[in-house]
Amino acid sequence: MQDTYICLLDREPVVIGHSFGGLITQMIAGRGLSAASVAIDPAPFRGVLPLPVSSLRAARPVLGNPANFHRAVPLIYDQFRYAFANTVSEEEASTRSRHATRPPSPKSRSCPAAATR
Repeated sequence: MQDTYICLLDREPVVIGHSFGGLITQMIAGRGLSAASVAIDPAPFRGVLPLPVSSLRAARPVLGNPANFHRAVPLIYDQFRYAFANTVSEEEASTRSRHATRPPSPKSRSCPAAATR
């Protein structure tokens, strides 16, 4: 019934929506009624929690301590594995953890703006 207005158009529209409009945009795209769709920060549809518990658990080492504000917080291996490498093998997770937690050397950084100062 609501699709009637879109079907009256000469061609498929490009639909853009934000928040609740983003949810409607996703519904229109899902029905194949738009040429292109952009959903900007869409509202969650029924049955979807806005923030999964696993996300809170992964962020706890950093966000759990107010003293971490404006600080880089290194993760121990188990925290890194849970948050970032939970779908790869133990060996690959270990390799990724070593590369992710090692800060780059200042000499290895290339910054054209710094060279002109």
